[in-house]
Amino acid sequence: MKNTKKKILALLAVLVVALGLVFAVTKMMDKPEVQKGAKDITVVIIDKSKDSEKELLNKKYDTDAEFLGQLLDEHNDEVKMVATDGGYGRFIDSIMGIENVSGATSGSYWMIYRLVDGNYVATDFGIDEQPIANGETYGLFFESLSW
Repeated sequence: MKNTKKKILALLAVLVVALGLVFAVTKMMDKPEVQKGAKDITVVIIDKSKDSEKELLNKKYDTDAEFLGQLLDEHNDEVKMVATDGGYGRFIDSIMGIENVSGATSGSYWMIYRLVDGNYVATDFGIDEQPIANGETYGLFFESLSW
C-alpha cells in the first residue's frame, strides 16, 4: 500500500513538472517578435468608466521603443502614467490623472488593447512585455466593473 502511494505521488509530481514545462514553452513561443528601429505608433487613451466614452488622447508617435511601456515612458510628460512594479511587471495605477479604484461593489482598471482589423483586441501582455510594431495602434482604456 505504501509503495503504491509513493508511486502515485511520484507520478503526480512528474506530471506537474511536465505540465509546467509545457506551459512555459508555450508562453515563450506565443510572444510576438520585437521590431527594432524607427516606427510610427498610435496611442489612444479612452475613459470608458462612465455612461459615455471620453477620448483623452489619440496621437501618433515616432519612436525607437520596442515595447509599449518604453513608449509611454518616453512621452510620460503627456501621458502622465504612474505605474507600480509588481511580480508580473508594472501595473498601471493611473494615466492622465485617472486612477484605478477597487472596492467591495465596484472596481476600475486600465486595460491594454491593440487595434486588429478595425477592432480593439485585449493584449496578452503587460505594458513592459507588449511589443510594438510600425503602423500599429494601441489603446489604453479605463474601464469599470459593477456587481
